[in-house]
Amino acid sequence: MMWQKIILQSKKNSSDKGFLTIEIIVATLVAFFFLMFSLQALAAAMLMKFQAQQDQRADNLIQEDIERLGGLSRSLTLGLDAQLAADLPTACNVDIFANGYAFALLNSIPAEFANGAPALDTPLLDDVVGGVELRLSRTALGGNSVAPHQTLGIYYRVISSNNNVFDDGDDVEVANRYVEIIPDEALRCP
Repeated sequence: MMWQKIILQSKKNSSDKGFLTIEIIVATLVAFFFLMFSLQALAAAMLMKFQAQQDQRADNLIQEDIERLGGLSRSLTLGLDAQLAADLPTACNVDIFANGYAFALLNSIPAEFANGAPALDTPLLDDVVGGVELRLSRTALGGNSVAPHQTLGIYYRVISSNNNVFDDGDDVEVANRYVEIIPDEALRCP
């Protein structure tokens, strides 16, 4: 009877000896994969944050230039800044883009806005976000709207370059936008 009691007690105690090797390996693998996926999620979140900052700055660059041109279009006055015909009906009823208010706005853009080129097809501004250089350029698209003599269409483009050397084939377009600006003087037309 005594031997049976000792054998039964030894069987009860055998389960309290500790973890098996397989249990340790499984627990280590679970911890490893959890840590690995957590770090990958953190890296992906950081990348998305950087891209969001870059997109936001590109949109801000475009918006700042639109506001500058909008202010310029509000201050454009007939006969002072614009090289148009002297009478209002002639200035309003033009058939050629070069004789309208939109062209006057295009020609009245100061050199610091257009980088010295009224054609507006040159880079305007370089900005750095997180070590990546962004370049804003705008292109005037006159004569494309319903009222081409009154509306100046502008296509904005913001590009970034991996090696901060532009026009070498590895440029990436970050943002683009097409806007039409109507000088306030053009709104006086019937």
